[in-house]
Amino acid sequence: MPQIVTVCVPADVPTSEVAHTAKAAFIAGVSMFPDTKAVFHSPNASELYPHFAHTAHRRSRGELIAPREHLAAGAPVKLLNLGAMAQHGYTVYRNRWHVWHQVVQGTQAAKPLWTFIDRHRNTPDDRYTLAQAHRDFQGQQCIAAMEIYNRSGRGVMHLPLDHLEAFQVGREAYAEIGYSVAVPGNAIVDRNGLLVECRPNSPLQKIWEFMSATGSALRALSADDRLVALIVQ
Repeated sequence: MPQIVTVCVPADVPTSEVAHTAKAAFIAGVSMFPDTKAVFHSPNASELYPHFAHTAHRRSRGELIAPREHLAAGAPVKLLNLGAMAQHGYTVYRNRWHVWHQVVQGTQAAKPLWTFIDRHRNTPDDRYTLAQAHRDFQGQQCIAAMEIYNRSGRGVMHLPLDHLEAFQVGREAYAEIGYSVAVPGNAIVDRNGLLVECRPNSPLQKIWEFMSATGSALRALSADDRLVALIVQ
């Protein structure tokens, strides 16, 4: 599944070198944590992605990286409408929660996939297989309801199964996740080259940690520092 990675690039990097610097920083970040290769299978194949809403006018468009209409793959923070992106994320997640709530109404609360995978990993002699873990996860009423809705072809939006635990903490908390992840996407590389990522099916604690880390990374940027978005398989 494609992943969006946001890279923080210092202001003193020449515009012509920003894209190369961002890709190099991401590759270096992945190399620091070998287990991230399970998520980012081909870090060398990352491409610029028009992820950010910008407010650039004619005179400042030259500072945009790979612009496409009202979007760009990167730009100085001062030219990006990060607030609007975050608010849009909040609204999308809030609306999705309402749809989810209607779809699963009347079903029992479900356990997230990671709990079944942990049981598989902690069961000796492979007596509880990974395949059985997935079957037990999918056999829950709530998950079945989501799957039926997603496959009906008539749904207004997709309900990600890996959002289950976040859905179940409530509307406002789920919407706040949408607000927080709208800008960084699935991972961020901060100005110091540290890669922080949030994997699908992560426990809520990992999501909170990701939200905190990305918030700190973004607040540490100056108006002239740049953000660059990459799409990675």
